[in-house]
Amino acid sequence: MFLVLFKILIITITVLIVIVIILYLLSIILPPRIKNINQPESNRISVGNDAFSCGKGWIRRNRNNLMEMYVEGDAYERGLTIGKLTKELFNYQEDIFVADLNKKVPSKFKQFLLKLAIGVFNRKISKHIGIEYSEEIYGVSKSATSKYNYIAPPFVRIMNYHAAHDIGHTLQDMKYVGCTAFSVKGNLTVNNNILIGRNFDFHINDEFSRDKIVAFYNPAKGHKFAMITWPGMIGVTSGMNIKGITITINGAKSGIPKKTATPVSIIAREILQYAENLNEAEEIARKRSMFVSELLMVSSAKENKSIIIEKTPIAIDIYTNNSDLVICTNHFQGEILKNDPLNIAFIEDSSTMYRYNRVKELVKKEGLFNSDKIAKLLRERKGINDTEVGLGNEKAINQLIAHHSVIFDPANNIMYVSTPPYNIGEYLAYNLNDVFKVASKGCPANEIDDKNLTISKDEILFTGEYQKYEDFKLMLIKLKEKGIGKNEENEFFNTLQELNPEYYLSYSSIGDYLKSKKRFKEASDWYVKALQKEFHHKAEFKMIEKLYRECIQKH
Repeated sequence: MFLVLFKILIITITVLIVIVIILYLLSIILPPRIKNINQPESNRISVGNDAFSCGKGWIRRNRNNLMEMYVEGDAYERGLTIGKLTKELFNYQEDIFVADLNKKVPSKFKQFLLKLAIGVFNRKISKHIGIEYSEEIYGVSKSATSKYNYIAPPFVRIMNYHAAHDIGHTLQDMKYVGCTAFSVKGNLTVNNNILIGRNFDFHINDEFSRDKIVAFYNPAKGHKFAMITWPGMIGVTSGMNIKGITITINGAKSGIPKKTATPVSIIAREILQYAENLNEAEEIARKRSMFVSELLMVSSAKENKSIIIEKTPIAIDIYTNNSDLVICTNHFQGEILKNDPLNIAFIEDSSTMYRYNRVKELVKKEGLFNSDKIAKLLRERKGINDTEVGLGNEKAINQLIAHHSVIFDPANNIMYVSTPPYNIGEYLAYNLNDVFKVASKGCPANEIDDKNLTISKDEILFTGEYQKYEDFKLMLIKLKEKGIGKNEENEFFNTLQELNPEYYLSYSSIGDYLKSKKRFKEASDWYVKALQKEFHHKAEFKMIEKLYRECIQKH
């Protein structure tokens, strides 16, 4: 009997090993074959404090701590240049990304299974990303660190990082993304020309947002364009090309992906690089498949119009209207997809319609818009009817988590980019015509933004309100991760709610802490206070209700 069981065990282990080997082999992604790969490469040269050049490309840190980068040439050449210019920045970014992964998935065995699953799922991702962008990513990967080769080789890692945005939307169920974008024109702007504003509220942690890059591309094929990105990312989340086409991406409710397809940031990149009107943007979106649902808001200076390309893994719709206002939060509006059960449920549960209605309310109140007024709306921290919802609430337009915020004036080829912290520092104005005139001549010694058009910092930085919010965040971390002494509880709890009195987390976090200590009566009192505030999502409200009932039953 023992021998039989032993044989079964050996056979089982052998089968599992074979399966793992097969899955590993399936997950291998080969880099593209590059013509003339042995041609001499340019070296990176320091040209100043936090400024480097490499061939005709360069990168510099400006007065507001934004990185500015210029690259040109064919795909592999651009990638090599980007990799060399951003080597240390990307290594730091990858450290942050992997640390966040280790925090979320601490088990090495689960990490191994996750690696296999993603590898098999994304085994054909290079086909969907396409030759040009695969070559660019391969160029970037040549400068990547080898210390994470236990996860995958650099090229494979960076390819998969470009799908992380899409997969993250699905796995996190949109709980960390609530982007807001809108465009105004005609009777809503001072000169009738279209203006677009957007907050990109994609937030992993503050370290991830540290090294934002305003990248200026002069590709061998397609149009010159600018985008806001981060080290290692060649896809587009927000950008404008020299032809007056702008694009922003917003996540929509999506089911679990069934097969790999093109990351949405790559589709947005292709549109920005190759489209010069809305029809061409639509054609590019239609020919690409996606594995999650997404909204691509595309605007055109020539047509003075915005559309929203609403795309799922199985359907596509083009939303447009006859109004001077187009709003894009995180739900479908077009006839084909608006009645999708997932979309209806998401509207019911999330902050998307709340923020949509808040934008409508503010646009009606504001009157004629210029770039300064767009910034004012993007920085709005209150809820509908100017109610206080607490700093950091997802139902506010400004959630104080924005990776970046951007304002487009495509008729004048001007792109305003927010500077830290979040979207409340200055907005710097980049005139694409002027930037590209000087960029190819080498790393500029002077600033490349138009200082005459700079939008001032938000007043929150001068009133002490922002510092209160930063103190509030630190106290939440201490309460959740480090704990506090019994003798400091009263002062701690009072200070926490005083720093952010209208935010439900000021109260539910204390309730969670006390519940973990089995002090159910005290916890229930704090949960009651939380339930009187405005919640991000209905699901969170229901969760706190459930915790409150549990505490009532136990005390």
